[in-house]
Amino acid sequence: MRLFVNKYPHNIIENVGMDAYKQNFGFLTIPNAMSPFYAPLLGVPWAMDNFAFSNFQPVKFITMLKRYQNIPGCKFAAVPDVWGDAEATMRRWKRWSGCVRQYGYPLALVAQDGIEKMPIPWDEFDALFIGGTTEWKFSPHVSRLVFEARTRGKWTHMGRVNTATRIRYCQDLGFDSCDGSSYATHLHKVVTHLPYLETRQMALGLAF
Repeated sequence: MRLFVNKYPHNIIENVGMDAYKQNFGFLTIPNAMSPFYAPLLGVPWAMDNFAFSNFQPVKFITMLKRYQNIPGCKFAAVPDVWGDAEATMRRWKRWSGCVRQYGYPLALVAQDGIEKMPIPWDEFDALFIGGTTEWKFSPHVSRLVFEARTRGKWTHMGRVNTATRIRYCQDLGFDSCDGSSYATHLHKVVTHLPYLETRQMALGLAF
């Protein structure tokens, strides 16, 4: 599993070393944030979020799609969603998924509360991004969704993972990646949690 951080790598590499960075990290970009241009140069994957959790701005999102479409190594672009509302998210999916796909990105469906009650268009997306409220994110519904996604060969990612406890939860469910805004703001959390993650990786024989 990898921790995707919305932060240029030099400070992280300075604290954890280049080998640990390449093995454990990736980059998550959002509108009006840093470019992922360096990610393929360092040999790490990157992904694109849409900032719908805070303030989705269509023009800025499309600008980002155009700007980064030729940068290799993207694992997913999160199709615009509506926080905590699966029905509204699926309406946005129908409007936006074709737009994102036309720029060549792998699509991520952002799962929200209630999606477990709806038909899921598994064949239309490449990654499952777990959004939603805190209560729902840690419900049995999510573990079943992640298992299904992994069975189907989809990349799996969880947003708002800002504590070691949540990282453990993601690892136990077999997520491919996660992200948390506090890691971009408070670098010491990355350094504090990395020894656990590396130990866990060696114990399980998995790539973090």
